[in-house]
Parts: sequence; C-alpha cells; structure tokens
Amino acid sequence: MAKLRRRHLLVINEYMKNGGRKKEAMLKAGYAAHSIDNNTNQVFQHPDVLKEIDRREAKEVERSGVTVAWITERLKLQADAPRILAKFKIIGDDGELFWDFTGATEDELGVILGLSTEIFKDGKGDGSRDIKKFKIDVANPMPALNALARHLNMFKEDNAVRGEVSLIDRLQQGRQRMNKENADAKG
Repeated sequence: MAKLRRRHLLVINEYMKNGGRKKEAMLKAGYAAHSIDNNTNQVFQHPDVLKEIDRREAKEVERSGVTVAWITERLKLQADAPRILAKFKIIGDDGELFWDFTGATEDELGVILGLSTEIFKDGKGDGSRDIKKFKIDVANPMPALNALARHLNMFKEDNAVRGEVSLIDRLQQGRQRMNKENADAKG
C-alpha cells in the first residue's frame, strides 16, 4: 500500500470518529465546503483510503467482539419479541391476563424495553376492587426485519442505469422533451 497523503489520513481519522459521515469528515479535515461534493467520491474511492478504512474497521470489529453473526442474532431476537414473550402471558382463573416471567432467560427478558404497571379501582364503595394492569413495551419488529432482509440482500432492487447514453445526451433529450411539451401546451 502506498503511503497515504496527510490530508487523506485526516479525513480517515475524522470519518472513523464521527461514525462514517463522509462530508463531515471532509470538512473537519480542512476541505472547503464548496469542494466537498466534488472531492468526496474521489477521496473515498481512492484504493489506499478504502484499504485503510477497511483495516481500521476490521480492527474495531475484532476489538469490540461485535460480528455480523452477533448483530444478526440480536436483530432476530428483536424481530421475534412478540412471539418470544407470548409464552409468559397467563390467563388467570378470573379471566384476567397477567405476565409471569419465572424461568425467563436473559435473552428473553432482553427483548423487553419497558415494563409499567397501572393500578385502578373497578367499581365504587366497599364493593370496589383494585385492578392491576401491566404494560410491556417491546421494539417494533419491522425495523429489525428490514435490517435483516437488507443484510441478507433479500430486497433485489436494481437501480442501475443501463446503456451507453451519456449525461450530455440525456440532458439534450430532456430539453427536447420539455420544448415539445411547452410547444404542445401553447399550440
């Protein structure tokens, strides 16, 4: 690997600090705001910059112990939270629903974001009784399912531009189309 330019090292350092925000890293590394749009791809597509970012990210993954498998397992738990917690729902003899987490594992309890209780009176006077209502908050499973599906490349969206039409040709075709539409609207 060739020696990285000082400015590229500054960009990489800022990029790693800020969680991967390219434009912010470019600004902090001293690039002028008006030049960032033109230079971002050039800097971040430079082979030596890509290799250094990959090297640092691999080192961080190793240091943290966070792997793709680790994240995937947690996303699966989050996506499956309603099913995981279903076995802890109990219907009492009086027909009321309550929760019993006896024997729950750490992973099962980990899908719970919040637990609250509300006590209110049912009825009036001496015949009233206290009702305790539990509320369990779990994460919405859809973001976890979407993240898993994206990771597994299950969404086969293809936004690639096909053909050999240059940007200039496309702009000219667009202008011709607009001129025709304007002429049709007037005529």
